[in-house]
Amino acid sequence: MHTFCFEVKPLPNMEYKTFFDVENLDFSWSQFNIRIILLVVSIVAYNIVKRKKQQPISPPSYQKSITQQIFSPSLQDTLKLAIAFFGFFLVFGIGISLYDMYKVKDAIKTGKVKIVTGKVSNYQLEQNPSGKIGTESFYVEDIKFEYSDSETMYRFHQTSLNGGPVHEGMKVRIHYFGMPPVILKLELSEELQ
Repeated sequence: MHTFCFEVKPLPNMEYKTFFDVENLDFSWSQFNIRIILLVVSIVAYNIVKRKKQQPISPPSYQKSITQQIFSPSLQDTLKLAIAFFGFFLVFGIGISLYDMYKVKDAIKTGKVKIVTGKVSNYQLEQNPSGKIGTESFYVEDIKFEYSDSETMYRFHQTSLNGGPVHEGMKVRIHYFGMPPVILKLELSEELQ
């Protein structure tokens, strides 16, 4: 009768460092800066034109035909249209962002968030012609993640072009929800890679 003696070593407990966590984000007005500026400029320009408007030489607009009113709008009418346009897109953008924030918080609250742990594979980075904005995609296990620097929603979207850490072979733990999956929390392995 032989006895074998061997020591069982536990697998190392892999430590992860949080790089991004959506729960640390608040509603950000900065993504709307350009829309707010364009709306304010349009309102100011409209008020300047309205104050400087002189008596029209042509007959009043109610005597103009519909075609003339549509195809020869005054500067004041054009600025009214600009105000309506920029105002609509400002309100629309805020609404979409608030809805996205609600969906993310609801997914966290109701336990719809899934977690995948593994190595990054099939990593790809595509750059736009300026080279400043990119789209990054990769797999962890059999789940494909894809995002772009130009996204402004409540999720991870920082490519390596702009300081994002993801690269081929990296060990990660990702908290995500939805299809296509949205990264809510990105954790990086502290183990030497």
